Amino acid sequence: MPTSKAAAIVLADKGSLVVSDLDDPNIVIKHIDGAMMRLSPLKNDEAPFGNLWHVQFRHELDVTWNSGGAHGTLSGAVLELTDAQAFGMREGDETVTLATYSDRPRAPGEICEIESLDQGAVLVDSEEHLPVTLHLRTGEYWRARRMDVHPKDLPTENEPGEEGFHEADGTYVIERKRDDVGSWEIEETYSTGDDMEFPTLIERLSEKAGIPIADSPSAKEIEATIEEVAPSFDQAW
Repeated sequence: MPTSKAAAIVLADKGSLVVSDLDDPNIVIKHIDGAMMRLSPLKNDEAPFGNLWHVQFRHELDVTWNSGGAHGTLSGAVLELTDAQAFGMREGDETVTLATYSDRPRAPGEICEIESLDQGAVLVDSEEHLPVTLHLRTGEYWRARRMDVHPKDLPTENEPGEEGFHEADGTYVIERKRDDVGSWEIEETYSTGDDMEFPTLIERLSEKAGIPIADSPSAKEIEATIEEVAPSFDQAW
């Protein structure tokens, strides 16, 4: 069981992390040498001419993120992340590398997949990383996300503290899809108003998907978890 608020999802040879530009993804990956990289969307005032994706990097012992590149496509940003960390990247059924990447325009709804292989893990520590979507090599997809619901579905323009204001409630949802053309089916739901904490949500997702989480997000523990699955490790899809 993880002992930290941050969960290190060790995908190894079991699957990949699905990243879509429709989700405004905030992704952090960590190498077994301690190097970390983060991908996040730039805000509108920082990207006045269209969507931009920002890449940053730091070591696990550092506090401050250093600025990397800014990309006009999600795929370009994901490629910088994966190439720097020796992770894998996929678009559809194709493995993407610097040698094979095409900087063509992508339509909205662009989807990439990140494979941590035997090089590291994906870090998740707060709701800003949701949704977390995993694609297993068996073909199944598993997803954890937050679904916001307003009590009694009553919209209000009142400010917090004013009479008639309704605080948004929310529900954590774990969903399953059998293949890339299937529909999502809800497997479990948890009210965010209960004692359900975010780390527990990711732990339940990992149990459902059969993908391990390191005992802590340290590079040492990530490497140890990878070594536990090393005898069966296979990089080829």
